[in-house]
Amino acid sequence: MVDFDLLSTAQAGDWITNEKHTLVQRAKAVWQLSGIGCSGKVVRHPSADSELVLNSLSQLARSPSLEVIAREGLRLTAHVLPLVSVLEAALNRPPNNFDVTPDAMPPQVLVGGFPSWVFDQYTRVGNAALRRACKECPKIAADLASRASASGQRYRALADAHFEHESANLARRAEIPAHTTLLKRVQALGPYRTSENAPALYEALRVDWGRFQTIRSSQVDVA
Repeated sequence: MVDFDLLSTAQAGDWITNEKHTLVQRAKAVWQLSGIGCSGKVVRHPSADSELVLNSLSQLARSPSLEVIAREGLRLTAHVLPLVSVLEAALNRPPNNFDVTPDAMPPQVLVGGFPSWVFDQYTRVGNAALRRACKECPKIAADLASRASASGQRYRALADAHFEHESANLARRAEIPAHTTLLKRVQALGPYRTSENAPALYEALRVDWGRFQTIRSSQVDVA
């Protein structure tokens, strides 16, 4: 991949569909051509264009559903993972009868052009709502008590999971074994989470979501 950013657009695009290159190399080509940065670790190609990448992936995927999921995932998360996931699925040639599963997309409110969840961990009101949820939402409180003893630890576990839950869920995703495995790994990366107990916290968030929204609204009213 040395000097990949010096290739022409056509040559760079060939990396995505060229079977001589490894999955890792092709994934990096997708990343660089998508224009999505990663703290300087991925060099953006001068001709980066997400539409170019999507068109190349659609040729590989041979599935309208995967293409739609890739586009929707990119729009909702602004992350390269939905694109690379489609690439991985295309290379492994999954059957076309895979399930498409909806994630629960929490509602969001725009504040100054940004979704409300951006502010939840960085404002007094947002912090107060999260801290109250640690005590007043039954399922959340029970789950947090099982994974952390100190209140600060419980808050950190909830705040991190909540940010992911509200910002990174997809309206639709392909149920492919490799994707499911990757999702479980990502969910287990947060504080006070393991691959075994991470799903329980996400489930607690889903169950208590209505109660949490009530707490959040009451905090805004007070403020």
